[in-house]
Amino acid sequence: MRLAIIILFFSIPIFSQTDLEVKFYYGKVNDSFEIFVDNNEYCEVTAVLQLSHENVMVSSKNQNTFLIPARTKNLKLSSLTAIDYGKYGFEFTHKEYRGDITKSSYSNHYPYSLPFLKGQVYKVIQAYNGSFSHQNMKAIDFEMPIGTTVTAIRSGTVVKVEDHFETQGETEDFAKFSNHIIVMHSDGTFATYGHLQQNSSKVKAGDVVNRDAILALSGNTGWTKVPTLHVEVYRPKPSEKQYIETEFKVGFGQSTIFLKENQIYKRDYR
Repeated sequence: MRLAIIILFFSIPIFSQTDLEVKFYYGKVNDSFEIFVDNNEYCEVTAVLQLSHENVMVSSKNQNTFLIPARTKNLKLSSLTAIDYGKYGFEFTHKEYRGDITKSSYSNHYPYSLPFLKGQVYKVIQAYNGSFSHQNMKAIDFEMPIGTTVTAIRSGTVVKVEDHFETQGETEDFAKFSNHIIVMHSDGTFATYGHLQQNSSKVKAGDVVNRDAILALSGNTGWTKVPTLHVEVYRPKPSEKQYIETEFKVGFGQSTIFLKENQIYKRDYR
């Protein structure tokens, strides 16, 4: 009867509403209810848990933000014990973020590699805060023929691969159709490679890749005008991405610079 009262008193959300493979659930353990989480992602995930309760003692009352390690099952977040068994209940909501949103430090002035092979030359057609699709975004778009080899700008772990789209258009509503790969770096930042060719990924989620590893082929999917490779580096934050200004090795790789719009860059290093 008590379990029935709890279910009727509050409706409790179970599954995440984001695109992350994270599941929240609860179970009865002795005289308490315990909230658990599964993280099926290949990177750590920050979970923010908001609890409402009546006549319940909460073990995590001074904590609502949790860092969930990659590929974790049955991690207990909180235990709730009734104070008054005559009338008690609880509900919780949650938000999840890829990576550690509490981390404040990252690698400044990291020398990123250009995302293409040695001997190739490409033009930057849109840089930071570009007028076409980069408003309030520090990202780089290279004009690049469809089928060009895309390489990793930095070593890391592949955490997401999306490459089944073939749709392209010149308005913002096409942005969701961009094939992309996300790689997590050792300092907790992420790189996204976008507008990739359909079914061209050479990696899968969970793969550890070195700098300059082949990731996929460039394409023309999502919000574009011409065949393009989109590259951005960011660290996760609760409200929005915090973009990282990236310095790339150019020429023979002996110096790094911030790439400029309408400039052409050649890679002469491995």
